[in-house]
Amino acid sequence: MKKSLFEINESILEIFDTIEAYCTEHETDVIPDDLVNQLQISESEMSDKLEKYFFAIKEMKGQIDTIKQHVASMNAKRKAIENRIETLKGFVGHSVNMFGTENKTGNKFFKGDLFKVTASKSTAVQILDEALIPDEYKREVVTVRVDKTAIKKVLQSGASVDGAAIDSSKLNVTFR
Repeated sequence: MKKSLFEINESILEIFDTIEAYCTEHETDVIPDDLVNQLQISESEMSDKLEKYFFAIKEMKGQIDTIKQHVASMNAKRKAIENRIETLKGFVGHSVNMFGTENKTGNKFFKGDLFKVTASKSTAVQILDEALIPDEYKREVVTVRVDKTAIKKVLQSGASVDGAAIDSSKLNVTFR
């Protein structure tokens, strides 16, 4: 029996809901085989199902974009709060340095009923002009990256590269 467009749509949406629930519940992105089998496309339903896949993928991409924007917004809020904390700590440090009691190491402190605050001097090197720094105080940092493009060309030409192989198990799928 051929499914109507509505039934195909409902079926696919139910499967996607089941997959989303499964992946969320099990904290995984691996889809179980039984759900993968339900997503298999029969020739008679291909056009309708592909359309539904297209819209489902498009909706999920929209969700990803929304999440990315939310994460960026939350990161900005986190950074703003971190900056406020540093500003407040600067006020506290200045006050303790002015009005606190000096300890054995020369740092100033203030002791309340619930807390103790210590203000100690910080020393950090500030580089004013890197070009003037003698070479003995510089170190070279080397980054090694594997050139996958060059390896792919060699492997496709029939030669071999130790430690590398062509993986043809995945399909690239593009909707336009």
